[in-house]
Amino acid sequence: MSRRLAATLALVVLVIAAVAVWRFAVRGTAPDAHPGDPHALLRTVPYYRSIVPAGALLAAERTSDGTLRLDLAPPALLRERLTEHGLSKLGDALPARARGEIRANGESWRLDDAAVFSLLDRDVRGPSSSALWGTLPGTPSAVEAARIVPARLADPDFGGAALDDWRARADLAERVLGRPLRAQLAEDLGGLVLFALYEPPPGGAPEALVAVELKRSDRLRSLFDTVFALAALTDRASIARYRDVPVGLFRAASAGGRLAMAIDGDAAFVARSERLVHEAIDAHRGSPATSPLVARAQALSATWCAVSESAYVTHGWARLARESASADLPHGESLLLADGSTGWRLIGSGPGPAIAADPVVPFVRGVLGAAQRGAD
Repeated sequence: MSRRLAATLALVVLVIAAVAVWRFAVRGTAPDAHPGDPHALLRTVPYYRSIVPAGALLAAERTSDGTLRLDLAPPALLRERLTEHGLSKLGDALPARARGEIRANGESWRLDDAAVFSLLDRDVRGPSSSALWGTLPGTPSAVEAARIVPARLADPDFGGAALDDWRARADLAERVLGRPLRAQLAEDLGGLVLFALYEPPPGGAPEALVAVELKRSDRLRSLFDTVFALAALTDRASIARYRDVPVGLFRAASAGGRLAMAIDGDAAFVARSERLVHEAIDAHRGSPATSPLVARAQALSATWCAVSESAYVTHGWARLARESASADLPHGESLLLADGSTGWRLIGSGPGPAIAADPVVPFVRGVLGAAQRGAD
């Protein structure tokens, strides 16, 4: 090999190596990799590339260690979907800003305070000791828990301007029923609300149970009886008994079939399945073994949390974002904690976004979609 040819080959190798090093270096910095186009950073990020419109992205950058930093406007993120359902005003209830970091092993977001957080307890200290956890029967595949301050319901300005419509509807309901519903709920509710999702069988639909902690049940039971008596006049409700507990059955097409509701001492239960309410009453009266997933959620010191091992939840969020669901074990964990005197910190781990362990959104979307298809 001539010296000239050897020198040429060496120069080519050096140029290739230099280009490779340059590409590796700029991959971690947004301004160089995507000059003037922060949204381009999202094109390789699952979920976010589909759900974040350009108007919702305020800034984006990728750091040298691969962390993606985003600054979003949640009202703009959901404006189109809310408008489609005639709920555009609810955008005002969302945090104005969300500043997040996305890493390979999870996400963390700093959220501004907003009306959507009005009921939540900022002063959570330690794992929940409530006996309500023991009322979740069987082995749910996903659990969500919120620790609230019911007294805020009685605030005449609850939720501010963003919840004007909600307060107007509550005023109307109080006038119709002739009782101060919000004041009574503020006194009667406890501080914990649970949602448990049960994985659907092949070809079937998932089941879900809502359990609410109560301080007292007499006034709520009276309200329960009044509502079902009114509904019975239209043949849309009936009351049966299980053990010594009245169980109301309410037929509601908008809920995808019917709802079963019961109040048993210091717990209230709502489910689409009468059987599931019966099992919750049995668990409440006995001493059931808590499933490992429920125990994980109970141990978390969070204002709001969700723990999921549900394929239904994973696929639900993927469909919502028009993505392919992760082939990995469908697991996820989401936490919401107070951050400073006003803000909130949302932390997530798993195959999807920080919120994607939440089972409520996929469940409600699936149930309402099935009801609409049935109506068609």
